Amino acid sequence: MSYSIETPRLWLEPMTIEEHFEDWWELWKDPRSLTWSTKGVPEDHEEALANMTKSLPGGESLDTNKFAVLLRPIEENPQPWINEKGKPKFIGMVGTNRWSEQGLETGYCMNLNYWGKGYATEAFAAFLKLYWTLPERQNIKGLVAKVDLRNTPSRKILTRAGGRPGEVIKEGYARFIDGGEKKSDMECWYFDRPGVTAEEVAKSLEERSQS
Repeated sequence: MSYSIETPRLWLEPMTIEEHFEDWWELWKDPRSLTWSTKGVPEDHEEALANMTKSLPGGESLDTNKFAVLLRPIEENPQPWINEKGKPKFIGMVGTNRWSEQGLETGYCMNLNYWGKGYATEAFAAFLKLYWTLPERQNIKGLVAKVDLRNTPSRKILTRAGGRPGEVIKEGYARFIDGGEKKSDMECWYFDRPGVTAEEVAKSLEERSQS
């Protein structure tokens, strides 16, 4: 079943290998797009395909939802509006990733060529609106995004999306561009399901950890 959503400039649709792999690999070929990532550029087609497969629902987590961010064919958007297959141009992805102590993690990654144009803000807000309506995710009380304290643009995006800042995890992750060894701090940003309190979110995480 498709859960596509439309914004003024974008479409979101479930990400698949068949529809989106080539544009996905274009994003991951550019190390500048991966500035804040723990993963680096895939060495070849096979590694790229394996990485994308792991990131999709049923890969490393059954609770994952990944959506492709696509350009709508309107004058406000830069061309090309379509890719080599004649499909809407994939410029990034947004969704959920994995469970952690702080909750089900959410995030996004955009092609560097489309940074600074507000697309990540538009896509992430649309994703949250869509996510809370998914029938199979009605048990999820909240999501958490983790962002490097130096990543000011993403912190602004999370603020605009209605996130509430939480704790800082000291030396919580290692960027690939730092050699995967130097640890950096991460700030948690929480997104509660509409109508659910922060206390209820915390209680649901506690119950999950005990189950």
